[in-house]
Amino acid sequence: MLAASLLAMAASTIAQEAYPSRQITMMVPFTAGSQPDVLGRAIAEGLGRIGGQPVVVVNREGAAGTIAVEAVAQARPDGYTIGFGPPGQFTIQPHLRRDLGYKVEGFDFLCQTNTAQFVIATGPNSPHRSLAQLIDAARAAPGKINFGTAGHATGPHLVAESIAAETGVKFTNVPFKNVGDMYIQVLNGSLDFIATTTVALSAGRGMRALAVIGDARLPSHPEVPLLQELGYKRSRFPGLMVLGVYAPKGIPAQAAAFVRSACPKVVDSPLVKAAAEKTASPIAYADGPAYTASLLQDARVVGELINNLGIKAQ
Repeated sequence: MLAASLLAMAASTIAQEAYPSRQITMMVPFTAGSQPDVLGRAIAEGLGRIGGQPVVVVNREGAAGTIAVEAVAQARPDGYTIGFGPPGQFTIQPHLRRDLGYKVEGFDFLCQTNTAQFVIATGPNSPHRSLAQLIDAARAAPGKINFGTAGHATGPHLVAESIAAETGVKFTNVPFKNVGDMYIQVLNGSLDFIATTTVALSAGRGMRALAVIGDARLPSHPEVPLLQELGYKRSRFPGLMVLGVYAPKGIPAQAAAFVRSACPKVVDSPLVKAAAEKTASPIAYADGPAYTASLLQDARVVGELINNLGIKAQ
């Protein structure tokens, strides 16, 4: 009986160490074709190649990305449900919503993979050919210039409100559950402009970028100025512009170790580098502890920004 017990314990230990042994689900908080989706699918494929098991992306858009994050939080912490995406659900939403189905402390942040860049863009028939012209139009008609984002109090929303506050104008935000619908609306002129990731510039013919919010001009659109170059005092937005992999708190050590060890290899792969180039999202790897510390620090900075801009929960 003792021998049988020892054998059973050994078998259990081996089974626990065999990770991954089946399909992994990666929750992405925005729609197919969005920047997090394009990057997430590349990272999922890379993890799958290293682990020998498929990593399937599930898009759970809505509520400024919190629906997907809640799904990760409520998943069994066995390492077979992970999340990927931007930081707003951890750095923005806790300052605005008391009804969140999760707490930041309820996650293991496994690795940071990329930084993001945002753009202010208009459709092909827009009369606004520069950010200055757009601001002038907003100043002439307070509240009449509307813009689209992927949700209330998302990173791009805060960026647009920051531009409005610095120039003394008022825009009207139109949040979208599906970014594809948002792109259609700006292309056909129903929206005056959008604040979004750079993926928008390849979403339809004629999309015109007025400004880039990031550290470097876009290689694909080198003529588009940076917000900093246009003289804006607030041109950097920590806490809004990184992406990474996370999981519900308490996943097995073997699962966490696998993702953390695989992550630098994945982000260094041609597959992810191509996705990063396509989405203008530079590789910016950071390990779990550094990623966690950065998010917590950035959450404090974002809290101050939200307070200064007067953004309220909806």
